[in-house]
Amino acid sequence: MIKVKRLGHATIATPDIDAMVDYYGRLLGLTVIERSKDRVFLASKQGLEAIELVKGKPNDLKRVSFQIAPGTDLGDVVKELGKMGIKAERRKDVSPGVADAVTLEDPKGTPIDLYAEYKFAKRDETPNTSSAAIRVRQANAQPIFKPVRIDPNAAGIRIRAT
Repeated sequence: MIKVKRLGHATIATPDIDAMVDYYGRLLGLTVIERSKDRVFLASKQGLEAIELVKGKPNDLKRVSFQIAPGTDLGDVVKELGKMGIKAERRKDVSPGVADAVTLEDPKGTPIDLYAEYKFAKRDETPNTSSAAIRVRQANAQPIFKPVRIDPNAAGIRIRAT
């Protein structure tokens, strides 16, 4: 069995890529890290890929990716899948952060990319004037992120928790 470490990104089809880029940017703060005519990759401000948008019919999951243990030999993964009767192949440059992956299909025919190594996209330093998050550390606890609203019309900076 191949053990997944985390979800990589999902590829979603949409007839209006620009509207979806705007929506995910405003709602979740995702930013464009790579764009072509019919394809856009969105990532978190930290550089983790989240969504790939492609031109197509709405609400169609086109592909999904998962990270497996870093350092895993992808050639061994292809062999292991073959022993299980699953056809798989190596692919290069799957996304901005994934240079090498193994691709297989689920029973429905949806492509699944498995990758071991991930290169973070360049952190987006573009200021967001409508929302942000601040890191709060509670005593003896993990840091948590609290969403805040920034009023760009205020004299000085006013932040109120939401």
